[in-house]
Amino acid sequence: SDATLGLALIKPVAADREPARGFAAHFSRVPQAVVLKELAHPKSKLRFQLVSGESVLASGDVDFVLVALGLHRGSKHVELQPVGKVAQRSLLSANFEVLHLSDEKAHGQVFVTVKIARAVKLPSADWMGTSDPYCTLELLRSDQSGKPAPEFSASTKVINNDNDPVWDEQFTMSFVSHPSQKLVFRLFDSDAMKSDDVLGDVIVNVKDVLARMYGTPEEPTAFDVQQAPEGPELDVGAQLFLGFSVGE
Repeated sequence: SDATLGLALIKPVAADREPARGFAAHFSRVPQAVVLKELAHPKSKLRFQLVSGESVLASGDVDFVLVALGLHRGSKHVELQPVGKVAQRSLLSANFEVLHLSDEKAHGQVFVTVKIARAVKLPSADWMGTSDPYCTLELLRSDQSGKPAPEFSASTKVINNDNDPVWDEQFTMSFVSHPSQKLVFRLFDSDAMKSDDVLGDVIVNVKDVLARMYGTPEEPTAFDVQQAPEGPELDVGAQLFLGFSVGE
């Protein structure tokens, strides 16, 4: 067969325009390696095409953000679907690696919006049998010594006398993604007379968020609140509802 393999980075544009082609390569032989130096837009695709002359026989896409974030490390089978009537479905074996040019440019830059929606069944920390809860958010990344260092922080407002608070607050952060990053949500009881009490924690790995729902806003999902060592005993079913979206 005279078919050859092509690879292109397909970048999203406005809804009324055709997707733009960025990087493009043509393989006259395999195996062959290329290096892409691109930011990881959540809706970009790596498109593999089996080409014969001017005709595309088969095509298959890989989500580029997952490659750039190191979530598709190693070998992966890419399914090429037939484009013409003669072509057949085929499998391509591709090997993906992330080159760390420097610590600050290890991966692509992404924008993540976090919605802290509500919590249920939070413990009572006040003598009146309720709490005045608020929720903090920190984006943590391990430094060279392995110690977590904050890259972003935010806090919701305080809801008085409510163990089932509703915040519905959104926070958007921009950062260069790294596999060690975590989103740490800490629930507190506000107290004017003494230090605020810690009610519990929720910890989410950034790479899990990006792998699960790149590009499409997600309805708030329940996360179990974990017991804080210094906090009051949690009720069964204490949960924090969080939503995530990744985009420009």
